[in-house]
Amino acid sequence: MMLLLFGFAFAVRDVSSSVARVIEESDAILADDDGGGGDTPTDPAHAMEEAVNIYIHVILQRPAGPPPPDEFEILSVDTVAQVVLFKTPTGPEGYGGINFFLYREFKWPMLYKAHVDTADFIGRSSEMWLRDEFTDAFWPIPANGGTKGIWDTNVNYFWVATTVDSNSATGEVTESAYPSPCVCEYDQFFTKARTGGGQLIGSRNIVTYPNAHSYDDFIDIGRAIPGTTQFYVWLATTQSWVLAATKVGASWIPTPGRNHVQPGEVFAVNLGAAGNACDPRYAADTSRFTTCVPGIIAPDTQYVFIKGTAAGLGWNWIMLPMKYTTILRDANRPQALGLKHVGADIGAPCTEIRVWSQNGQTMVQGAFIVAGNWMGSQLAWPGRAIAVGVNANATDLWPPVLIH
Repeated sequence: MMLLLFGFAFAVRDVSSSVARVIEESDAILADDDGGGGDTPTDPAHAMEEAVNIYIHVILQRPAGPPPPDEFEILSVDTVAQVVLFKTPTGPEGYGGINFFLYREFKWPMLYKAHVDTADFIGRSSEMWLRDEFTDAFWPIPANGGTKGIWDTNVNYFWVATTVDSNSATGEVTESAYPSPCVCEYDQFFTKARTGGGQLIGSRNIVTYPNAHSYDDFIDIGRAIPGTTQFYVWLATTQSWVLAATKVGASWIPTPGRNHVQPGEVFAVNLGAAGNACDPRYAADTSRFTTCVPGIIAPDTQYVFIKGTAAGLGWNWIMLPMKYTTILRDANRPQALGLKHVGADIGAPCTEIRVWSQNGQTMVQGAFIVAGNWMGSQLAWPGRAIAVGVNANATDLWPPVLIH
C-alpha cells in the first residue's frame, strides 16, 4: 500500500502482528487530469496559448504549540514520602510557554501525542521543577500494601511533560504537538530460591537495565544491592553465560572487557552463590533492582539472532525494546500484547520464545509456533528479558526499524 502525502511517499508493509514501516522521500507528484493538453506554467507571468488546469498545492497546518522540554529527567525519588521530583533545563518560558503539564502512565512509555491521554494528566508547573505526589485520582486507593507504586515491582511508572501556552486576548490554549523524552521508575525482583526444606540456596536472576541510572558497571550494582555475588552476560556464539564480575570476600573483581553495563542490556545476577556467603545485611528472600535517576528510557537496539554452537535451537537473550514494543502494542490492540505477537513479528528463523523462572531456576516456554501459528499466553512489555530461540542464523535485523 502506497500513501502520497505532502511530498512524502509512505510504503507500509503489513506482516502478521508487524508494524514495520519503510519511509522514504520522493518527489511530490501532482495529479493531472486535463487529458494531457497544454503545458504546465512555470512562470506566474507566462501567458498560456490554450486553457489548462492549474493545480495549487496548499498545505493547511494548525499552528503547533510550543516545543516540549528537550531534556526531562528524574531528579530524585523519595520512597518514604512517595514523591518523584523532575527537572528540566529551564522553566516553561524558555520554551515559549507559561506552564509545563506532567503526565503519568504505567507499564508503557508515552512516545507520541496520541499516547498522552488527558486521563493521565497529573499536574502542572510554572518552574523548571515538577513533582508527582500521587494525589490525583489516577492512584486513589493504594492496592499494593499501602504504597503508591514507587519501588513496587508490580508497578513501573512512565512520565512525560509538555509545554503549554495561552493567548490572553483569545483565551486559546496551545500545547506541545509531541511530548518530552520519556522517563520511568522501573523495578525488578532479585529473588533467592528455596529448596524443598525451605533452606536458602544460591539463585540466578535474569533481569534488564531498562533505563538510565547511575550504574556504569556491574560492580556499581553489586555495591548498591546487598546479596549480589556474581554477574554474567550472555554470549550467543557459545550459548553460555560469561562471568562479568564476582565478589571475593569484601572485594569485587571485574572481568576485563565484560564489566561495563548500559541501558538496554540483559544480565544475570547470582545471589549467595556456593562458596561465597551472602552479605549479612541481606536477610530477605527478595530484593529490588530499581533504576530511576535520571530514568531516561533505553534506546532501542537492533539484533541479529544467531544459532551459535547449539545442537537444537540457538538462544539469544534480549530486552524487549522500549519503543518498538510500544508500537507493536498499538498495532495489536484491542488484544493484549503477548510474546506470541513478538514471535510472529520476528518471523523465521525464530520458532520459540522463553523467559526465566526465578523460582524454578530454569527457562520456561513463553511462546511457540505450531503449524505456522504462534501460541502462548505469556504477556510482553517493554523492558522484559526474553530468550529468542532460532533454528538457523537470522539474516535480518529485529526490530526492522529503529523508532526515534
